[in-house]
Amino acid sequence: MFGKLKAGRILDAAWKVLKNDKKLVISQGIGTLLVLITLGVGSVIYFMSMNQSTMVTEFGPQMTYAPSIVSYIALLLTVFFITVIGEFMAAFIMVLALSHFRGAPISAKEAWRKVFSRWAALLKYTVIATIVGTVIQLIIERIPFIGGKVIA
Repeated sequence: MFGKLKAGRILDAAWKVLKNDKKLVISQGIGTLLVLITLGVGSVIYFMSMNQSTMVTEFGPQMTYAPSIVSYIALLLTVFFITVIGEFMAAFIMVLALSHFRGAPISAKEAWRKVFSRWAALLKYTVIATIVGTVIQLIIERIPFIGGKVIA
């Protein structure tokens, strides 16, 4: 299925694991549901905490919105929780796929145990990725001439 990719054999193993054990699809579904709930709550908080102002133009008054510090904190926490869920779910599937790939399949419970034995490393990566992403977003929105160079 993924034979042309460099990591194609690992992806094939991951696909076979998901195909053979339907319970794993349920755990991935729960992870997806958690991501969607987190995204929804975070988005509501982000947009509700934006600063509103009225700007008078030649066309009449217009409402403008700008993110407040609470908006950026909501963004940071939303990205953090979504990244945590994603990292743990991806690590779970990769542990199962690698064990299957090596010819010694393990149970989902054992895979979760292995993932949680590495929780500190996963959280460190998540914290770094979240902070860097939020700072880049802040730069893009608040300092446009630097933000344009960051994107490019």
